[in-house]
Amino acid sequence: MSNLAARGQIAELHDSTDRLIQSTVEIMMTAQTGPNAVSPTASPSTAGMTEISLTFGFDAAHHFLSAPEGHRYGRLHGHSFEVQVTIGGLPDPVMGFVVDFDLLRAATADLRERLDHHVLNEIPGLETPSLERIAIWIFNRLKPGFPGLTIVEVRRPSIGESCRYRG
Repeated sequence: MSNLAARGQIAELHDSTDRLIQSTVEIMMTAQTGPNAVSPTASPSTAGMTEISLTFGFDAAHHFLSAPEGHRYGRLHGHSFEVQVTIGGLPDPVMGFVVDFDLLRAATADLRERLDHHVLNEIPGLETPSLERIAIWIFNRLKPGFPGLTIVEVRRPSIGESCRYRG
């Protein structure tokens, strides 16, 4: 199989995964009906808004093609990344949740699978995988299922670097 054909198959797989994430969130949200239903996307409000956060990690490699020749960022290297996603809103009056953590955990687990132990440059949309672009990429994939998503923070704890994206 040619390298180009393999990349095409990878892109199709990632598109399928995006659709699966969205479908999973929709199914789980639909299942949460009845008197004990949880509002999965409570609307944020400036007065009395609460925020919940979930953290997950992944290890991945990347490089920067735009780095000057000989610069260490131009070489393939890896990091352990930590991501914190934050959702704001009003707690559901019955269950008391802004969002069910199980829904959020399922969506972030799917993203983690796409990122963990991969070369980030090979993931569509992350061809230049800076902390800033990783945060935006994650935000854009979670936002459709979680309208209350307010912040995605990506950290490299071992070197004390982070980026916080507020959409």
